Amino acid sequence: MDVTGSNQVRLTNDPADDWFPTWSSDGRQLLFNSWRGDGDLDVYIMDREGKDVRQLTDCRGEDFNAVWQP
Repeated sequence: MDVTGSNQVRLTNDPADDWFPTWSSDGRQLLFNSWRGDGDLDVYIMDREGKDVRQLTDCRGEDFNAVWQP
């Protein structure tokens, strides 16, 4: 969305809940948590257009609150 709040674009379209989005420092990627996949809360990453979604963790239990490291 614009700084004014207009031109909003939905980036995720999965029936699972997505949580804790965090933009990379350059604004090119979005890190987030989701219940998609095997039903555990895992960490995912996508580009700023909502494409190239990749699962980064695949552990039993809940992986959450991932952060970007410089």
